[in-house]
Amino acid sequence: WDLGEAAATMQRLGREAAAFERKLEDHRLARAESAASTRARLEQLDRGLRAHQARFEAERAEQARSNSELSELAAACVEEHRGGRMESEAFLQQSEQRRAALDAS
Repeated sequence: WDLGEAAATMQRLGREAAAFERKLEDHRLARAESAASTRARLEQLDRGLRAHQARFEAERAEQARSNSELSELAAACVEEHRGGRMESEAFLQQSEQRRAALDAS
């Protein structure tokens, strides 16, 4: 080997090393950008999930309130029906007594 060849080889190796370092840094930057993008997307998905959960909980609370109101209404209807039936039975009984009284006279 002569000195010229050795110097050229050293320069070439230096350029290759510098190119490798640039590629390595580019790769590191790309990975960091990808990680940041992934983190941002995960945060966005998490916010969306939390919003859906909040809406679901609100809808569930509204449904429970509505069910409670319907149960109260149904109970009131049942009581009203019972009261109406008892009035009807009393009216029928009075009618039968009047008929029996008329038949007896």
